[in-house]
Amino acid sequence: MQKFLISRSISHPRARWAKLACHVMLGASMLVAGTVNAQQPGTTYRQYEGTIGKIPIHATLRTSMDLNWAEKLDGSYYYDSSGEPIGLSWSSTSKGITSMYENLSDNLSPTGKWQIQLKDQDVSGTWLSPSDDFSPTGTKTLQIQLHEIHPKGVADLEVLNFSSSWARSRGHQQLGVTNMLSLIQLKGEGEAIQKLNQNLRNEVFEKQFPFNPEDEKSNKAKPATPQIADLENAMITVPPEKLDWDLAYVEEVSNRMDVVMNESDVLCIANFFYAYTGGAHGNYSFQHSAFDIQTGEKIDLHSMVKPGYEQKWTDLAEGILRKRAGVAANAPMTDVGLFDDDLHLSSDWFVVPGGIGISYNPYEIASFADGQIKLVLPWKDIQSDLVPGTPVDRLAKRFLSQSVTKD
Repeated sequence: MQKFLISRSISHPRARWAKLACHVMLGASMLVAGTVNAQQPGTTYRQYEGTIGKIPIHATLRTSMDLNWAEKLDGSYYYDSSGEPIGLSWSSTSKGITSMYENLSDNLSPTGKWQIQLKDQDVSGTWLSPSDDFSPTGTKTLQIQLHEIHPKGVADLEVLNFSSSWARSRGHQQLGVTNMLSLIQLKGEGEAIQKLNQNLRNEVFEKQFPFNPEDEKSNKAKPATPQIADLENAMITVPPEKLDWDLAYVEEVSNRMDVVMNESDVLCIANFFYAYTGGAHGNYSFQHSAFDIQTGEKIDLHSMVKPGYEQKWTDLAEGILRKRAGVAANAPMTDVGLFDDDLHLSSDWFVVPGGIGISYNPYEIASFADGQIKLVLPWKDIQSDLVPGTPVDRLAKRFLSQSVTKD
């Protein structure tokens, strides 16, 4: 029997569950009635401020579900003094205690481990410094104390999850397709919110369903301003009339939106795209976008930088990568692990509280095993290159003034 599943889950930041799911099963010669399940899990983003030890930090924690429908927690945090996010990757949850590793998702050696407990609006626990097993014994530990906040200039988000798949098996062979999509939308009805939501839908539609000049039928049906129903319809995948068992594998296409920054009236999103179409492994890439929450417009980071920044920023980026790799300041970039000695600035930029980030996809400047390579150029080093009065200039001035006040 062929199976065809469409699912949609909606999660609101201040309501843990809000779900809708429809399951449709299509048999080779029969139709099984659909069902509605009002308890399908979703994703929530919550923001916190507090301390690690005595050092002030801000954190964004995301609650989602793994493939076995078990709740997991991940996210990021930054020290107020730097404003550069540090990734947190879920490790395990046992007896109400969640463990997360720092930087693991960034393809770096873990810089620490969190062991925390969530209770209402508070987070408490322990930060552990790196060791062979991150055991508390013989390891530096610091107390974590966080409290949930709802500051101004933060978008109220919901996450829509879609999936569609079919599968066939014959002996040990499997054929099938799985499409998955996670879309972030803002709650509300204002003009700026609707414009921003449309921009987000446009981006994910273009990435998930790219223009194909040879497919006139598909392109004619492609909406100029895709709505949620258009995404649902485009996600549908069904088996071909004739199955090719000589090339038996399960194709997978996944597109997930993650929050990079959501504060100071700026929303920055990372679009993670993964595709497996046969071969040794799948391929993945990232593409970042930033938006003005007040207007709903997309922020073109490149247009907000004065001409002539390229060499300066390249030198800064090389210095960051050399320091990260622990090599000499004048060492060739091949010693860092890059393909070439000359580093080029990627066109994929993102914004964080502490600066402008630059992202490189696998194979772009280093091997697939090196994964995504990203770095952040601090505001203090690049503020003079920003066009005055632009959103990034205002963000830089706000961050630098707050840093001076705290110092």
